[in-house]
Amino acid sequence: MSMLRLQEVAKTYSVKQREVKAIEGISLTIEAGQAVAVQGPSGCGKSTLLLVCGGLLRPTRGTVSVAGEEPYQMSANERSRFRAQNVGFVFQQFHLVPYLNVRQNILTANVPNRQPNAEERADELVRHFGLEDRRHHVPAELSVGQRQRVALARALFHRPRLVLADEPTGNLDPDNAVVVLDALRQYADAGAAVLMVTHDPQAAQRAHRVLRMEGGRLV
Repeated sequence: MSMLRLQEVAKTYSVKQREVKAIEGISLTIEAGQAVAVQGPSGCGKSTLLLVCGGLLRPTRGTVSVAGEEPYQMSANERSRFRAQNVGFVFQQFHLVPYLNVRQNILTANVPNRQPNAEERADELVRHFGLEDRRHHVPAELSVGQRQRVALARALFHRPRLVLADEPTGNLDPDNAVVVLDALRQYADAGAAVLMVTHDPQAAQRAHRVLRMEGGRLV
C-alpha cells in the first residue's frame, strides 16, 4: 500500500514582490515498509517537502495523499485530527516541553487524540528506548541523545502510518545517531513508511532508498 504519494507538488512563496519556488514538480511514492532518505544541500527545499507531506503546509499546486487520504481536501480541524492519528514528526531540535518529565512529554502525543491505554503505551516506549532510569527527569537533566529518544518515542506514540524526520541525527554523536536510525528503520520494517531528510551518511546506509534533492526538485 502507498503510504505517501505526491503528484507534481510545488510550493511557491511571494517574497518582496517576487516568487520563490521552494519545491517544484515533486512526484514521489513511498510504500508501507519503506524508509526513504532525502539528501541535498541546505536551502534546497527538504524541510518544505516534509511540511507539505505532513499536512502542515498547503502546496501551491499538486496533490498529496497519506494512507490513501488527501489531507488538503479536509477542513483544518479534520486535517489536524488526521495528522494526530496518522503522522509522526521527529525534529532536530526535539521540541520537548521543558517543565514536563520524560513520561509526561511522551504523553503529550495523547492530548489531541486520547486513547484509553495511554499510560501503558507511554511506559512501553520508555522501556523500549531505554529511558527507565530517566522517566521522571525533565529535558534539562537529559543528554542530547536521551532527548532525541524521548522525541522519537512521542512521535511513535500513536503508531503513525507515516513518520517524517527532519535531520533526526543532526545534534547527535555517532552512537546515539545509530540508536535513532535503527529505531526508524525497524519501524519502517514493521510496516510503516518513513521519510527523513538528512545530511548524515549513516541515515542513507539504513534507508531502503536514497533520493537527492537540488533546487527544489528531486534529481
